Amino acid sequence: MRYPYLFLDCDGTLFDFDQSERNAIKFLSGQIGFDYEKGMSVYHEVNAQCWAELEQGLMDQEQLRVERFRRFLPLVGCKADPEKANEIYGDALAKEGIPYPFTKPLLTRLRSLGYKLYITTNGIPATQWGRYHASGIIPYVDDIFISGELGYSKPDPRYFEVVLAKLGNPDRSLCAIVGDSLTSDIQGGRNAHIHTIWYNPGHKHSALPDDQLDDLTKLPLHI
Repeated sequence: MRYPYLFLDCDGTLFDFDQSERNAIKFLSGQIGFDYEKGMSVYHEVNAQCWAELEQGLMDQEQLRVERFRRFLPLVGCKADPEKANEIYGDALAKEGIPYPFTKPLLTRLRSLGYKLYITTNGIPATQWGRYHASGIIPYVDDIFISGELGYSKPDPRYFEVVLAKLGNPDRSLCAIVGDSLTSDIQGGRNAHIHTIWYNPGHKHSALPDDQLDDLTKLPLHI
């Protein structure tokens, strides 16, 4: 066992966030009135840009929550209040905890082998906790660390410094980060000097991660 402490990203790694996002945007479109098909593609792009700006330190989570809708709504011809849109969307998304089919069997297998499992995620606490409770994932991991509760977001190394401190500061050589995002998970791991494993089902190319897998069910054989 090379890495007994596993820091697991959630969305796009353990959870199907794309489906959760689609469901929440579809609900929002019915509540405030915009075309869902157009809105989905536009929102996905706007939201991704806002989270990228958060990762770069250009905005904080409180700003992000409303700013994404302030940018999005005019693009789909909707005059709804951005704060109200965020509230409706956030409440809908909090009910959308959708693990991938492999997630719970994988976590069960890893725990049976003695690994300590921690979800390490950038997110808004109320939304993320709602999704985790809805999914039933909480008993499968040892703890959950959400950026909005820690005060720092991946890839800021201080995010992982807080996580490690809460765990009693295990040696970083015993830890590995598993995630699908090069900009938050993998860059965050490199910034914190922790081994990185990129979940890369799309077979993209990057020299940034220490390791990579296209199938997370292979993870127990890889660590």
